[in-house]
Amino acid sequence: MQLAYLYKQSDQNDQAISILQQLLAQGVERPDLYYYLVVFLDDSGDYEQAVDVALIGDKKYPEDVRLLYQLGVLYEKMEQHQLAMRTMEKILLLDDSHPDALNFLAYGQAENEIDLDLALSRAQKALAIKPSGYIVDTLGWVLFKMGRYSESREQLERAFELHPDDAVIQEHLGDLYRAMNLWEKAESAYRQALKIDPHATQVKEKLEQLSLEGH
Repeated sequence: MQLAYLYKQSDQNDQAISILQQLLAQGVERPDLYYYLVVFLDDSGDYEQAVDVALIGDKKYPEDVRLLYQLGVLYEKMEQHQLAMRTMEKILLLDDSHPDALNFLAYGQAENEIDLDLALSRAQKALAIKPSGYIVDTLGWVLFKMGRYSESREQLERAFELHPDDAVIQEHLGDLYRAMNLWEKAESAYRQALKIDPHATQVKEKLEQLSLEGH
């Protein structure tokens, strides 16, 4: 395990994966072995194999929330959003104070505008457990979706202060400012988001819409 970790730290990810796979083939059974193999496969972009390993690990160690969380993240990366949300809900049955699962679910509910009151309580609980700029952003985004713009602004501007180079937070600010008719601020936020992530086509479209609206 230590050797695999050292290979990983030396950017020899394939070697690290090979060692962990050999351990499993030899019948070594430890939940952290499955966890790290899933993480390393994820880092290599081999999502399908990572999911297969995570499912095997989850079957053997169904109460290991680290494995479950990685599985949920993998489903999200593979755009299997419903599976990702169900996996995070399963985590809360095991640990109802898991901040990352709470945050994941709150953000997903905000994006889909589903049960926003529950999303708000989850985001608030996650933030109380784990102060994080990304959870602050989730809280602000939930409040935005609820139409509580003043409260949303307080949280999103705080998230921006904590993570000024995050394109998603900049886009959220742009959406909020636009909803509040703060046109110059909205344009500035969108342009900053594009500067960070030039491939964010949805932000380009929002900027174009601002121009068409005469702002």
